[in-house]
Amino acid sequence: MKKGIYFFLLPWLTAGFILTAGFYFATFKFYFLAAALAVLFFQQALLLAGMFFSGFDIFFSCLRGHDLAKDGNYFLRFDDGPHPVFTIKILDLLKRYGIRAVFCVNGNLADRYPDIIKRIFNEHHLLVNHTYSHPYRLVFLSRRALKNEIEKTSAVLQRITGKIPRFFAPPMGHRTPKMKEITGQLGMQVLMWDINSRDTREKNTDKILKNVLKKARQRSLLLFHDGILPFTRADRNNTITAVEKIINHYREQQWI
Repeated sequence: MKKGIYFFLLPWLTAGFILTAGFYFATFKFYFLAAALAVLFFQQALLLAGMFFSGFDIFFSCLRGHDLAKDGNYFLRFDDGPHPVFTIKILDLLKRYGIRAVFCVNGNLADRYPDIIKRIFNEHHLLVNHTYSHPYRLVFLSRRALKNEIEKTSAVLQRITGKIPRFFAPPMGHRTPKMKEITGQLGMQVLMWDINSRDTREKNTDKILKNVLKKARQRSLLLFHDGILPFTRADRNNTITAVEKIINHYREQQWI
């Protein structure tokens, strides 16, 4: 919490100091004003980066692939499910290869497809809270609304599996300082990813593979999607084909 306070206050205090100095050195007041504005602009740029870019842990530290080592050798992550067709296909593929994965599920879909959630849980995959309705304006939600999104999903998963999820994965990786406070109150940790396959945009398997394999390392957590949401491609068969090839690549590298 202190980190967030310093992040917001320090630039304003610095800008205030610069402007105050400008009054004492009137000849250069334009330069002092420009410097103060530059400080505030830089703060806003960092603020936006921390909110919308998954690689910037500005507000608080998030868990990634290497942090899951003690829980299992997880390197595949699937978001926005469960889906009655594609999640089943992915589970069949993982079972065939003996691979455990991370499933970041939406509460409303978990409520609709409890049998799929039970299968994910019974086959020892990691279930993660991904909000109830996958709000696209996550960063603009009030504290109460965000907490409600998380609590509703945890309640659904607890009812189906008997366990409360330990991790929260924010939709699209968007984060705000209040998220750390809320997840802390709920005893949860925020989980991100290391490499985005961009399978919601790419139309063929080769591009998905290229996005992943050029950066993949042994402990990388790779982001894919089994669910279908508005503004994304309504087909995950290319994702499934790519995932199988990635599993074989990891085996060749002796990473699994």
